[in-house]
Amino acid sequence: MDKTADRINLLAELLRDLETTAISWQVGLIALCLALAWGAGRILRPRLERTLAAARTEGGQEALYVGAAGLLRVLVPLVAWLLLVVTRAALQAHQPVNLFNVAIPLSSSLVIIRVVVYTLRHALPPSGWLRQSERAITWAMWIGVALHLTGLLPGIREFLDGLAFNAGKQRVSLLNLIEGSASVAITMVAALWIGRMVESRLMGLQHLDTSLRVVFSKLVRT
Repeated sequence: MDKTADRINLLAELLRDLETTAISWQVGLIALCLALAWGAGRILRPRLERTLAAARTEGGQEALYVGAAGLLRVLVPLVAWLLLVVTRAALQAHQPVNLFNVAIPLSSSLVIIRVVVYTLRHALPPSGWLRQSERAITWAMWIGVALHLTGLLPGIREFLDGLAFNAGKQRVSLLNLIEGSASVAITMVAALWIGRMVESRLMGLQHLDTSLRVVFSKLVRT
């Protein structure tokens, strides 16, 4: 309850900042951090693209390719998050930083969302449903962050936990089912992602017979 009250107080303090000049400084500095992150992305992007091209042409560089491609997707929001964290640390002793306290979790959630979507793209075979559901996944995660910041998420969790039934001596709630399904989905995606990476490395071993490479890759995926 204390954490929920803190988040509600954060929003109340942010609304109070809107009536003072402190909010203008925060808006300007956040805009500067975003502009610097965009500029850093423009500078670093060509280097990452050259790394991607080199990893694509050379065999056995799947891990390097996946890492560089993932970093390319999260480069701008990741740099923005770092700049926001550093700027807030420098300012919080001198003026209110309530807008930073909202902007930082939003930027970090954007990084997490892009990592999740990128992982799904590489873990699962290319399909139309995945491309169509990317926006739904993004919106679901953003809504979760918004509920967390406003302090509504604990109340929703309590409501879902209250919708329960007894299976023998075990109490099973709707919250348990949702969390269990999410855990299984995350585990399966992680296993598929690792399996695809190991499979690509196996298929790149030219000294092994083709049939053996196929058998080993299927065993690894299983």
